Amino acid sequence: KELIEVAAPGGGFILSSSNELGTETSVENALAMYRAGERYGVYEP
Repeated sequence: KELIEVAAPGGGFILSSSNELGTETSVENALAMYRAGERYGVYEP
């Protein structure tokens, strides 16, 4: 949430794990990142 709040204003921020998820990344962690983007990724510029 904090990263989105700090980096998103002005546009250009893309929430991403890079170009792939590592094999050690749990499904729970991948879903947590997705849900954080859904919840906090919409903002007023």
